[in-house]
Amino acid sequence: MQRFAPSKPALYSYSLTALAAAALLLLILLSNSNNASAQDVPFTSTPTFTSTPRGYISPTPTSPPLSITFSAISAGFEHTCGVRPNGVVMCWGADYYGMSTPPQNETFTSISAGDYHTCGLRADGTVRCWGRNNYGQLTSPQNETFTSISAGDYHTCGLRADGTVRCWGGKPRSDAGEQPPNGYTFKSIAAGSRGTCGIVLTGSRRNSEGISLENTVLCWGSIYFGHLRYPLGNVTFKSVSTSGYHTCALRTDGAAQCWGSNGAGQSTPPSGTFASISAGGLHTCGLRANGAPECWGSNRLYTLYLANQSKPDTRETFASISAGYAHNCGLRANGTVACWGSDWHGRSSPPTSISATATPILTPTSVSATATPTPTHTPTATDTPIPTNTPTVT
Repeated sequence: MQRFAPSKPALYSYSLTALAAAALLLLILLSNSNNASAQDVPFTSTPTFTSTPRGYISPTPTSPPLSITFSAISAGFEHTCGVRPNGVVMCWGADYYGMSTPPQNETFTSISAGDYHTCGLRADGTVRCWGRNNYGQLTSPQNETFTSISAGDYHTCGLRADGTVRCWGGKPRSDAGEQPPNGYTFKSIAAGSRGTCGIVLTGSRRNSEGISLENTVLCWGSIYFGHLRYPLGNVTFKSVSTSGYHTCALRTDGAAQCWGSNGAGQSTPPSGTFASISAGGLHTCGLRANGAPECWGSNRLYTLYLANQSKPDTRETFASISAGYAHNCGLRANGTVACWGSDWHGRSSPPTSISATATPILTPTSVSATATPTPTHTPTATDTPIPTNTPTVT
């Protein structure tokens, strides 16, 4: 086969044609590539960000928690109530009779949580009670003022400025709501399950041994397991607390003395002195002079379920303590509350914070010239969010 050999000019012309074709193909490829990119990412004047754009800070919507403090607390049967420093009452725990729902727009100076009802003392000395009223325990006397109040199981008692006592309510066939014996005034009172005890201020009568009852404990009501049989002899007291079936009081020397039911050891206090004392269901708690809590008696709920109400945290110190049926709450010196024992219905879970929702604001730190999102709110000069509602804590 004869081969064809092109001449040099023809070869040169062929080379130029090939180069031109290659250049044209490259231009076509580049043009298609640019068109494809433009079709994949459409141009918009305002880009949409699926996450926080770089250079912007998104503050947390919720403002920092604020501590809850109280000036007084009281543990009841299945609920607890406390008075805030501004006089507002907050309650937690069981509320099936409304005992944990204090009245709105009212303030109080002190609080007492009973079985299924709660009573508060207003600044003018009048009383307001809420919760169960099956035996008239909410029906406080009208046009009367008191210096302190104590709610029991089925009755309530108030101490007047002159030391006299007025009680109301009481279970049928029970004299729990009966008034104390005539001729006595009291320094303090404590209403329990079906009876009331008080520290005598003045009294004309004497006990069976001929000793004056001033500064001693005097109890009245229905006696169950002897919890209202106040001690005799030349013994004086400075405070008293009574529960369902036992009563404890602090002698003037600070030692604790208890009487009544003692099946769980609730009436057998430890040695030493106490600054305050509170009788619970089947247990008792006291505060030592340094504020350290100490409890004794039952550790169970309804004698069946372990609740540990008699095992406080010994690392804690409190300014006051209140024993409920199977739980206790202590008020710290800074006004915060700690509870322990049974937490059924949340009786041992006090509120710990108040939060207010703040509107998040995008605050620019650097803005791209080609991608500037429009913030919903006007940016501020700092990174601090501006809350919509400013929480107020008193």
